[in-house]
Amino acid sequence: MMWTVVGTAILAAVLALTLRQTQPVFAVLLTVVSGGLLFVWAISGAIPAVETLRSLLGRFSDHAPYADVLIKALGISLLTQMASEICRDAGETALAGRAELAGKVMLVLCGMPLFEHAVFLLEEMVNAKAVGG
Repeated sequence: MMWTVVGTAILAAVLALTLRQTQPVFAVLLTVVSGGLLFVWAISGAIPAVETLRSLLGRFSDHAPYADVLIKALGISLLTQMASEICRDAGETALAGRAELAGKVMLVLCGMPLFEHAVFLLEEMVNAKAVGG
């Protein structure tokens, strides 16, 4: 599988470099399509690791939501990076920056339940100390 990924990436890069001189639009299209294909291969290869992580954390029912947040954050990060790189390949650096900003906002929103839980635990600790003296 790894050799297929490496071979596809190198072949796409050489073809895109060749096309960029005469047909820049097709070079960008080739980059987007091949990048998407490589992304799908990477995700399909990562699914067993994600399932193992979910299974391990599932043993501790209190921590299962943390695994979901971690997996969502990883997905957001990967998709944001891919979108940003595609925009940069197309020469749209400003759009790439906005994609990265949107990804960061989505990461903050994704982690909000964990932040809320941390604040709740902190409140419980402060209240317990106030009551217990």
